[in-house]
Amino acid sequence: MVDRLPFHIGALDLATNGGWLVGRVNLLTGRPKTGKTTTAGYALVSFLRHDPRKVWIYNGEYKISLEWFQSLGADAQRMEIRPPMFLEEVCDEILYQGLVPEEADVGFILIDGIRMIPSQVREGVGDKSSVAYSPFSPEAHVLNRFWAKVALYQAKRAWNGHKPVTLFIVNHEGRGMSSGPNLPAPIVIPGGTVQLFAAALRIRFVPPKYLGKRTIEGVDVATRVEFNFTVEANLDARSQNAGVFAMYQTERVGEIDEVDQYIVWGEQSGYLQFEKKKSGEKVVMGEREIKGGRPQLVTYWQEHVAEYQQDKQEILRQMGAYLETLQKPQKKEKKG
Repeated sequence: MVDRLPFHIGALDLATNGGWLVGRVNLLTGRPKTGKTTTAGYALVSFLRHDPRKVWIYNGEYKISLEWFQSLGADAQRMEIRPPMFLEEVCDEILYQGLVPEEADVGFILIDGIRMIPSQVREGVGDKSSVAYSPFSPEAHVLNRFWAKVALYQAKRAWNGHKPVTLFIVNHEGRGMSSGPNLPAPIVIPGGTVQLFAAALRIRFVPPKYLGKRTIEGVDVATRVEFNFTVEANLDARSQNAGVFAMYQTERVGEIDEVDQYIVWGEQSGYLQFEKKKSGEKVVMGEREIKGGRPQLVTYWQEHVAEYQQDKQEILRQMGAYLETLQKPQKKEKKG
């Protein structure tokens, strides 16, 4: 049995069977600008809502700020953007100040842009002897050893009944060398192969679509961006589920646009029933009835936020159960 907390992004919570994994390594990969950091930000906010401990952030690309996380709803007072460090220093701090101490005051660690954090070896600072004959890059050599220790210390925390510490890793994928003429270059996740085994949850993002158009100061900009993902690994749950979610870019920046998606899921799962009669339209949700159709339902949810949140949870629960029935192998009837 594994513990999960929701992303509070419906498509991801449905595809992962409940959300990200607590006390484990969660790895988000993909090309730049595909939704990885946004997804990690929503997971971070979810953690802060459920756990009083601190969050550490390693800003490998030096692009994100506490203000950006606050725009997603994070409590900046419990967040620390750690100072710039070499990769070896990052790994040691996480292991020996975050994972090893029994009562660590940190519960969620985000490394954003791990690919951009250099090893000391590249600067002539560290000991080159340990990587002199390694076929891997210095960073891959460091990280392969790091992930093995992370697995050990996370297991020790669980064994001894200590509070779990979650790692979220954002890594940009690249392209390797083609194995022959006219063959595509393979996709490569920098930083060694062990990270793929260490990650209990692994989600890959692909280039997004930009939707809508609005003119701002004479420039046409997309009003929403649509992120596409695939769950490539998911401990104790189904994987290879694909999904999509949209985020506002102009008004309500950073907010997930998913009302229409919940209406579709509500109908598919049977939680929402739209009825048309001579007396008019209505929406049935359990014991509640709302006069009108989809527009009236959207307005109702906008005016009753608490009920909307409860309805979303129930829709996800019923939709998850519905998908389970679709994915179960059908029993073949015996011929008489």
